[in-house]
Amino acid sequence: MICTEPPRLGDIMYRYTEKVKLKDSFSWRFIPPKDAVNAGVVARQTFKDGRTARYEIPKLIKLVEAFRSGDIAAGNIGPASTLLQIYKYYVTTDNFSSLAPNSQKSYDNTMSYIVNTYIHNNLFGSIKIKNLTALHCTDAYQKWVKDVSASKANQCSRILSLLLNFCISIDIIKNNPLSTIKKTKHVPVSVVWTNKQVEKFLDSAFSNFDWRNIGLIALMCYEWGQRPNDIRLLEWDNIDFDSAKIIIKQSKRGATVELPIEDKILDLLRQQAG
Repeated sequence: MICTEPPRLGDIMYRYTEKVKLKDSFSWRFIPPKDAVNAGVVARQTFKDGRTARYEIPKLIKLVEAFRSGDIAAGNIGPASTLLQIYKYYVTTDNFSSLAPNSQKSYDNTMSYIVNTYIHNNLFGSIKIKNLTALHCTDAYQKWVKDVSASKANQCSRILSLLLNFCISIDIIKNNPLSTIKKTKHVPVSVVWTNKQVEKFLDSAFSNFDWRNIGLIALMCYEWGQRPNDIRLLEWDNIDFDSAKIIIKQSKRGATVELPIEDKILDLLRQQAG
């Protein structure tokens, strides 16, 4: 006859574990939560040796707790995985690593905000992907609009949609619930300077040596049509003074471009370098 003893109250080693007696011997059955098993983090195991059980079971418990807190990625994500677990898994994939560093950072920051959004007193990231509905997405979207702006809500919607489409591509879900929700339109604020305004700004920047670096950044952005952040990150090694060329790594596309430097800018750069 088999009899089981419940885990000892307060004994961490026996969490998720049954001690089983069969005749004159004992064994320890590790029975982890179903969500951790479905995600491939741990599996049910039986230990017939007490010494091995005392050594191995605490390590398995740590894996379960780390998985449930979202500190580790799911081993094999599935329909029972939460949005947070899928997100943790996605950042380890080739899809994510192929993005430019700036895009990865933007994605990571936005997804962190998404999964930590509260709807109906529950974290959005704690919802299992199989249970995610258009109503969940609508409630989250409306909260993003209310708490921040329509622009922020649309950004979150785009990033979350990427994750959901990834789930579709690996057959975890069949449809993207975000595709049916009504979004709020927003008009981006875009201010374009005239040539005279640019010249006035540059005249002011170059009138004081302490402001020259800002003037140079603005001038190079204007002349080459590059993003301010890409110009800001340039180093002197990017400039070939002899051939009057500059190499710029574009953060958005991940491309590297080589551009000629006009004499007037080259002279200013030589003065700044000196």
